[in-house]
Formats: sequence, C-alpha cells, structure tokens
Amino acid sequence: MTLRTAIAFLVLSSAVAAQTNKEYPSCALPDPAQAEQRADTNPKPQNIDGTLLVYTFLITGGGDLKPARTSEMLVIEKNTAGQEYMDQVLKMCGIVDYYRQQARGFPEQQDLVSIQGLADLERVSKVVRARDDAHLVELDEDGKARISLHPGVYVLSVRGSAGINEAFWLGTAKVESGKDTRLKLSKPLVSFAR
Repeated sequence: MTLRTAIAFLVLSSAVAAQTNKEYPSCALPDPAQAEQRADTNPKPQNIDGTLLVYTFLITGGGDLKPARTSEMLVIEKNTAGQEYMDQVLKMCGIVDYYRQQARGFPEQQDLVSIQGLADLERVSKVVRARDDAHLVELDEDGKARISLHPGVYVLSVRGSAGINEAFWLGTAKVESGKDTRLKLSKPLVSFAR
C-alpha cells in the first residue's frame, strides 16, 4: 500500500465515521464532559429506608414458646423523646421488680403488683403513642411484624398477650439503609398469667 492510498483510506474512513455518527447517534462515542454532566443530574439516593423485622414471644416456665399474638408494637426513634420513654419504662419496671420481690411467697400479691405495673406502663405508652414521630404496628398471629424505617436507632415496646400471659416487652434496634434488621423480643419486662 502506497502512502497516497493510506492517506486516502484514512480520510475516507473519517468521513464514513462522521456520516454514521450523524445517522446513528448510538454509534457515536460519548463525550466525556457530557457523560460527567449526565451523572451529576442523576444522583443516587443516599438514605433509603431499611426494614425492621420483629419477632416477639415469651418462654413459659415449662419451656413452651408463646408468641405475642395480635399485639401492638410502638416504635419511636431513640432521640431525646425515645430515650426518655425507655428510661421511664426501665425505672417503672425496676419499681415493679422491687415490690414483686417483697411479695415473694404470696403469688396473688405478685400478680397484683404486675397488673398495676402493666397499667402504669400502658399509661406512659399512650402518651408516647400520641406523638407524630411514633409508629404503631400490629403483630400478626405468630407475634411478628415488619416495618420500613429511615436509618437510625429505635426504641420498641410491645404490650399484649402471649398464651395466657399478659406482658410488656422493650428493646432497641439499629436500622441500616437498604438492609433487613431482625430483632427477637423474648423476655418481657413485666408479665403475669391471667
């Protein structure tokens, strides 16, 4: 191939490529500046919700597992309000435990203390449930619930029935963006047999 033939070939190839790019834009190589500009106009979401999967149950003295059927779960972010709620619940449960220990040997008195403790916890929960940032979720027949939440740390409380027992559970969970967080609430803070 002579030099003239090679030059003619290159010129002709450039003309064909230009014509092809005009008629078939998808064949054109992307301009790097345009590609960067397109990437900036389509930002990826930074904070997608995560999913919290909760399983609530208690284990009886005989070793049976009793799910918290059709109970209600309260979920609130563990910010100032959530931390105050958790502290108040733990303080009240400490008082209930103290009086239950004082009533050792008298099961009916222990149950009365637990019944009163659950009533007090219910009153505190009602105040928190009225907040705009509180989430209420119904547990199913197996004591399970699923909720999508923004990433963060949450306080959860469940008040309900498990078999013949009335109980109150408390826990915390960290929800991460785009992930499933599984939490088992197996030990109620307060419970008594109906």
